[in-house]
Amino acid sequence: MAATPATRHVTCLCDTWSARNATREMAEPRQLANPPITEAVIDIRAGFSASRSIDDLASIAGRLAGYTETSRQHFSFSVIPGTGGMPLNLPPGLQAVGAAASTPPAGPAATAAAAAPQMAPMIQFGVSYISQNRLEVIQSRRDGLTFSRLRPYLDWGPLFDGAWEAWLAYRDCVRPDRILRVSTRFLNRIEIPAGRDLDEYFVISPKMPERAPNFLLGYSSALSIPFPDLGVQATVRLTMNASSVDNRTVQPLILDLDILFPCDFGPTDDTAIRRSISALRPIKNDLFFGSLTETAMELFQ
Repeated sequence: MAATPATRHVTCLCDTWSARNATREMAEPRQLANPPITEAVIDIRAGFSASRSIDDLASIAGRLAGYTETSRQHFSFSVIPGTGGMPLNLPPGLQAVGAAASTPPAGPAATAAAAAPQMAPMIQFGVSYISQNRLEVIQSRRDGLTFSRLRPYLDWGPLFDGAWEAWLAYRDCVRPDRILRVSTRFLNRIEIPAGRDLDEYFVISPKMPERAPNFLLGYSSALSIPFPDLGVQATVRLTMNASSVDNRTVQPLILDLDILFPCDFGPTDDTAIRRSISALRPIKNDLFFGSLTETAMELFQ
C-alpha cells in the first residue's frame, strides 16, 4: 500500500531523528491493550453571523440523554506560543468568538498543558455537560462544540460516535452558519521508571547532560509540524512536572498530540465534516508511534 503524504512526512521526520539518535527507534503501530490516553478530544469550531445567547447554547440539553449540566461559565483557553495556530479564514459577516489556537481539553487532563508558556487567556461563554459515568464531557460554546472522553479510553469509534451525536444536537439547536475548523487532541500520560534513560522510551526526549542524574523534575517542548499537502497542522508537546510525585519511583510525562484542519463547510455538509475529522486519526497515530520506542510499548500491554 502506498504511503500517504502524512505518513511520508512523519516517516521522514522520524528518520531524521533516528539519524541523530541511533538508539531511538520508533515503535511499530499496533493495537494497545492499555493505551496511556487520559483525555481524547474532538472539537468542531463554528462561525456565526450573530452571537448566540447562553440559553441557545444550553438548549442542546434536551438532546443529550445521560448527560447532566455542570456549569454555565467563562471557559478560559490559552494560546500556546509556538503551536503555529493557523488563523481562521472567516467568510464575510461571520465571527468566531474568542477562538483559541489549539484544541481545548475539557476534563481533568486539561492541566497537562500548564507547564507550557502561555499568553493571556481568551474568554468565552459556554455550557458544559458531563455523562452519568463521568467519563465524557461536552462543551457547548459560542464558537463551537467540544467532546472529550476521559480515561479509560475505548477506541476511536466510540469517541467519534459520541462527538457526532453531540454535534448534531449542537447544529440543530444552536444553528451555526459555517464550520471553520475541525481538530482532535490526545493527551497521554506515560510513566517511566525512575533512573531509566528517557532515550529508551522517547524518540523526541531531551538529551541529558553528561554526568547528570537520570531523573528530571520538569521539562517542556513543543514541535509545530505542518502537513502542507493535507492542509493540516499538528503540535506535538512533551511535558513533565514531577514535583507532585511523592516518591521518585516514576517519571510521569505527558505526550500531547494536537491536530487541526482549518476548513469552510456548511453546517449540514455531513460528508465533508465526517471525512475531515476521520482524516485526523491516522496522523495522530503516526505521531504517537513516531514519538515512542518499542520499549515504551511494553508499558501499555
